Amino acid sequence: MFIKYLEIIIHDFQQPVQYLIPAFLMSTVLMGIVWLIRKRQEKGLSAGRLIAWICLFSYVLEVLQITLFSREPGSRKQISLILFETWGYTPQMHAYFIENILLFVPFGVLVPILFRRMRKPLYCVWIGCLCSCMIEGIQLLTQRGFLQVDDVVTNTTGTLIGWLIWHSLRRDGKMTDTRDKADMTLLIMAAGIGSRFGGGVKQLEPVDARNHMIMDYSIHDAIEAGFRRVIFVIRKDMENEFKRVIGDRIKQVCREHGVTVEYAFQDITDIPGNLPEGRTKPWGTGQAVLAAREKLKTPFIVINADDYYGKEGFRAIYKYLLQNKQACMAGFVLKNTLSDNGGVTRGICQMDEQNDLTEIIETRGIVKVADEAEANGIRLNADSLVSMNMWGLTPDVLDMLQTGFEEFFEREVPENPLGAEYLIPVFIEQMITEKRLSVKVLCTKDSWYGMTYREDVAVVRENFQRMLQEGKYRQDLFSDL
Repeated sequence: MFIKYLEIIIHDFQQPVQYLIPAFLMSTVLMGIVWLIRKRQEKGLSAGRLIAWICLFSYVLEVLQITLFSREPGSRKQISLILFETWGYTPQMHAYFIENILLFVPFGVLVPILFRRMRKPLYCVWIGCLCSCMIEGIQLLTQRGFLQVDDVVTNTTGTLIGWLIWHSLRRDGKMTDTRDKADMTLLIMAAGIGSRFGGGVKQLEPVDARNHMIMDYSIHDAIEAGFRRVIFVIRKDMENEFKRVIGDRIKQVCREHGVTVEYAFQDITDIPGNLPEGRTKPWGTGQAVLAAREKLKTPFIVINADDYYGKEGFRAIYKYLLQNKQACMAGFVLKNTLSDNGGVTRGICQMDEQNDLTEIIETRGIVKVADEAEANGIRLNADSLVSMNMWGLTPDVLDMLQTGFEEFFEREVPENPLGAEYLIPVFIEQMITEKRLSVKVLCTKDSWYGMTYREDVAVVRENFQRMLQEGKYRQDLFSDL
């Protein structure tokens, strides 16, 4: 009997298979155009996802051809609401029933590949059911097909079978998005006092009409790039307020996208020595990273909570860490990082022929002069690359960072007990000088926005409004992930 069913199904699918070639060609042309547009926008599209999109569009066109376009309007008017009525009594009717299941198996396989939310079986099966209902409704309205409850049941079953196939292959590592190949971490340093900002905690300042903060956008861009963990480095005394304003909300959003959220606490007393009397200032970005040391077991990206870095930097660092598992940094074009409201300090990068970092020249008082930049009356190359504290690091750096912190405490704290800071750029430069570390500089042309001064808030909000209007982000920020 199985052979009989197989022969019938193969015969029935012979004609629909002929539609696959034009459907594939149309889908390839469409996705080729999309790929070119995204390339021009510097958003990129991996080969695997491009192929998956072509397959999905080809499949959708094939289903529409089979269920609608191959039939004359008004040719089918019957309605059947009796469950399993279409199973019938003949091998041909049984085969039709099985074919309706097979029709939606590709849906269950392809949709989870392209949409993270559809990787939950309930979401995937529910969407498959809705799509089947939509097809049945169109068939009823156009009279191009019988409205049958069995079709919805069999199509939904096919979606579930497809999801199970995808899940099995993904578990075996045979169908894995490149973004799933490493559980890399976004480390957000949010414990800074923000002394120059004035009036409140600058990391929690909203930048759009829906009260999203810069951190929201950074987390969105990191998830979009492929990072699967978020660790907030904060002070213990700000934990409740931080969770109330952003932490609990972000945890819920991240959970929906398979991303975990954790906390590490930067403690002024967590030091390799005695706390100097009168010291209230945190020990700097180096200690902030060390606060999360026990949680960092995979490559990670380090960012400031109050800085907007753009999408390109996250994608570039993720890709480099995934492929090379070596330290790197995002190099921002100097002119894209300046404030209209005062001088800023920037670390201007010097690189060798391979774009490996050789030196960071800390330059203070950099101001805009028309389309150029200058510091202390000296013109600077506005196209120079600068460090904005966006680092891609690996766990093996942490031992060196800890040793460096101990040396810093012995060497520098006695000379400046109340103000000395252990900073990542200084540590990185020291490791490079000692030839113990190599750091690749990855150029990003995105604009950097920060809230160094209270007056920067209005400018930053205007820029986020512009990006929303241009469609770079959605008003419902995380809805496109």
